[in-house]
Amino acid sequence: MKFSLADGILFYRASNPNGRMNLDNTGEIEKIDSLGMFRASENFPSQIIDSVSVAEAVLSKVEKKRFRNVVGCGMGGSAMGLELIKSWLQWELEVPFAVVRDYRLPAYFGPDDLALLVSYSGDTEETLSCMVEAAKRRSYMISMSSGGEVEKFSRALNVPHLKIPAGFQPRAALGYLFTLPLILLVHLGLAQKKNLDDLLGSITALKAMAERCSYMTPSSENPAKQLATKLLGSFPVIYGYGPYAAAALRFKQQLNENSKVMAKCEQFPELDHNDVEGFGSTPDQVRPVLVLLRGDYEPNIAARIDETLKVLRDCVTDVVEVNGYGSGISQLLTTIQICDSASLFLACLMGKDPGPVNRINEMKRALANRTNLIDSLKADVERLSGHTIS
Repeated sequence: MKFSLADGILFYRASNPNGRMNLDNTGEIEKIDSLGMFRASENFPSQIIDSVSVAEAVLSKVEKKRFRNVVGCGMGGSAMGLELIKSWLQWELEVPFAVVRDYRLPAYFGPDDLALLVSYSGDTEETLSCMVEAAKRRSYMISMSSGGEVEKFSRALNVPHLKIPAGFQPRAALGYLFTLPLILLVHLGLAQKKNLDDLLGSITALKAMAERCSYMTPSSENPAKQLATKLLGSFPVIYGYGPYAAAALRFKQQLNENSKVMAKCEQFPELDHNDVEGFGSTPDQVRPVLVLLRGDYEPNIAARIDETLKVLRDCVTDVVEVNGYGSGISQLLTTIQICDSASLFLACLMGKDPGPVNRINEMKRALANRTNLIDSLKADVERLSGHTIS
């Protein structure tokens, strides 16, 4: 049987005829949140602080040298920190920075290039495949994981490895996955130290926003609960620009994994050349809600956003603007905090546990049963390094 977005929304309405969870009932939220996703989200600022000590234990092993290109390799939540860094520093980095979400490295990647290999679990087959390919090309590598095969491969290949604390879902470890690559880029002279200083200087604002978005904070004072309520039963369409394009992608993925809903994201100015033309063609049962992520600094884009909203207002059920606190990286990350928390609250409104990702895990198990890729990669590492991996 085919499943459409409209079918999904109608099913939700039919199966929840008597309303929704009270988001100010903390006991009910604690009961439905089996993996502690709310606590992990509120821990975002602490992860940034802890990343400094995690990095310091390894930086002495990281060789400072010049690189032609930097490629960050990761999938899902593990790649999100790389995407944020790329979008935040895209006008400052003096070498090309690409994010690879696949099994293979670009053809241009070689001995004078740097691979940042990120897999929270340490067992992501796409990232491991890129790691082996980088080793064959004699490229410089730095890896990050909470353990798994990435740590074992790194030990065998003598690759500097940053070990991230275990116990989180990958998407709930963004503080580590964003801060650690930034610290490395600063250490290597590829990013300015002021960027790291700005990040660490944002901690006070981030802690304040995490408290505002806590499940303990009532809806009347909680921007994340308010956002979740507006998105209930809708098809979220998220727009961003510049650094907020990566934040839009983050929110889309959080809605997928935490809320278990379909969503889409696009970025200015590209969306004005295609996406806007498709509005108004969805079934009557579908409620598209436009979520606009924006900050105070909008060079060449503010007028475009205003005109786009004029064109689209009659095509969407609602337009919701999300603005973080402060300026610069503080505003960007507090925006992400609001959106992350909103995705958790939306799951609760729909009566769903935000933690487990059953379909993703089912697919991983099915693929593992059909291929022997990890074993093949392990054999490659043993041949390259001369060490047995156990």
